[in-house]
Amino acid sequence: MIEPEAAAVLYEIYERALVVLSEAEDTIYALPEGPAREEFIEAHSSVVVDIFSRLRAPLVLQYRDLDTTRPEGPPESLLDAEEQATVDRLTAEQIQRIDDALLSDCTSRGHKVARIIGTAFNLLRDELPKVPGGFYSQRVQALVAEGKLDSRGNLDYMRFSEVRLARDPLADVVDAPLTVDASVLQALYAFRDGRKRTDLADPDPMDEDELSANLNRLADTLIQGLEAHPSKRWVMVQFHRSLQPVQREEDEGQDRFASELGRLMEILGIESDDGLLDFHLGCF
Repeated sequence: MIEPEAAAVLYEIYERALVVLSEAEDTIYALPEGPAREEFIEAHSSVVVDIFSRLRAPLVLQYRDLDTTRPEGPPESLLDAEEQATVDRLTAEQIQRIDDALLSDCTSRGHKVARIIGTAFNLLRDELPKVPGGFYSQRVQALVAEGKLDSRGNLDYMRFSEVRLARDPLADVVDAPLTVDASVLQALYAFRDGRKRTDLADPDPMDEDELSANLNRLADTLIQGLEAHPSKRWVMVQFHRSLQPVQREEDEGQDRFASELGRLMEILGIESDDGLLDFHLGCF
């Protein structure tokens, strides 16, 4: 049996190893399709699985407090008085250097904030050696607030959040005219007034199902505006607005909401959402 001190050290090493291995994924998946790429993917996945199952998992089984699915302790973005004094002395140019370093490791695929901050910290450790990691965490939050990064998870904790380069999901929507007649509007009314997969099986009268309410608001918007805006892009803009709060829901709720949007697309004669649902509800 491994001593608890050694187990803790090994666990942290394996955590760092997994972060480093994740850096290879963009390069591997960018390789031309073919046997060499598939061989790399298989070998890479095998190493990651081995670290999880043969090295990391036995440590967690012995000492379950090593791993947690919930962040604990004060937010990592908090600074003490000395750290804040250091940050207050930074120039605008130095803060921009930190932002540039953080963005340099971001891609269209989600990566752990711990990796992004670690890479930036290493890039600038000689130039800005005294800047605390908590400030890097604050700058990640600022970049998300500025719309330069999309995020998922709790940004106050580096291991429990991910970021990716922001993009406009509506930019990929291919517009097309829609036919709007009495039968389409009648079907939208029926959709709004009918039962949905998002309805609670045994609803509490004091607790309205927000997913179904969201769909009803969307249906009302379509009913009121579709005749004046008979285009696929206009509909996708309304879908986009409705999908944003759904990202906070559990997987089952997201799946049910997506299936109801599929029903609306059938009513409207829209064959493809051009990646909009996958952007909001798919892999980050």
